[in-house]
Amino acid sequence: MKKCSDLLFFRPNRVWRCYLGGELLDKFMGSESGGDNLFPENWLGSVTAADNGEHSTSENEGLSQTLQGDFFCDLLQQNSLELLGNQGGNLGVLCKFLDSAIRLPLQCHPDKEFARKYCNSDYGKTESWFILDTREINGEKPYILLGFKENVDKKLFKKAVMTQDIDSLLNMMHKIEVKKGDAFFIPGRIPHAIGSGVFMLEVQEPTDLVVQPERKIGNIQLSDKDMWQNLTPELGLECFNYQGESREKILEKLQIKPRKISENMLSLIDEKLTDCFQVKQLNLGVRDKIVLPLDRWYLGVVTSGKGEVKSFGKNYSIRRSDCFFVPASAEELEFENSGSENLQIFLINS
Repeated sequence: MKKCSDLLFFRPNRVWRCYLGGELLDKFMGSESGGDNLFPENWLGSVTAADNGEHSTSENEGLSQTLQGDFFCDLLQQNSLELLGNQGGNLGVLCKFLDSAIRLPLQCHPDKEFARKYCNSDYGKTESWFILDTREINGEKPYILLGFKENVDKKLFKKAVMTQDIDSLLNMMHKIEVKKGDAFFIPGRIPHAIGSGVFMLEVQEPTDLVVQPERKIGNIQLSDKDMWQNLTPELGLECFNYQGESREKILEKLQIKPRKISENMLSLIDEKLTDCFQVKQLNLGVRDKIVLPLDRWYLGVVTSGKGEVKSFGKNYSIRRSDCFFVPASAEELEFENSGSENLQIFLINS
């Protein structure tokens, strides 16, 4: 690829995880669902490999390929200036569709400081969640666990981990019911878990670093590496931020409040919230058109509707579940809604 004069679209990129899910994801992507399985995530425009250890299905698991079969990471290395501009060869962000049929393990991720010190990584795993759909499973409303409650005892938490007293661990967390349209920001080291029945777009730092101190999730028995990766249990437990807060303060700090920046555009995450990534949301009503001038690259993720996008003098059809990369060399994007419902596109960069 000597010159970039195209938008890049990606193949589906399902990734093994330690929890069941994927039924809503299948429907979202327009395929017949075979029910929930252990491939509940689709990684979007990813240059990050999945760290699945003994469960790995491929040495390239997690790495996105274009529709032409090229690995995105290779294209970035070969064409970093045209694709990323002055940012160099590092994308700096990872996006996923994620659909949970059971509660995910209680977990936290390192921030950049912890990751540099203990994980040999320049990135931690600060992340954000944008709820696209929900379902009730076994009569339980969809929810997330987010942050420790007030007056959590660090010693009691560690004791509950060592004895695998899961009820005690979960009782230390805030349980928050969620619905379509909700959005949350989860800084590194904040304890959290996604409950059953939640389908989301996740935008995060580009690592698969996690500390998840539960020995078993669903019917899956986790290994020490699954739980602690390359850390010791003692060091892994130091990754958690044990400062508990009230439910009201947690939601005030971590529930994302969209900011309108134009008639069709919302800012969801900007540099005031984090220096890790930025997220905007474009909304076009039926037959709406818009031209966006560009000064940097974007990863686009279509979450509802269908339409057309024009760039480099070419027209591309887009539909729900599509992911495409807009090179830094593109000067503008022209979007048109050609469907019968709202066209919604997340525009992401770092």
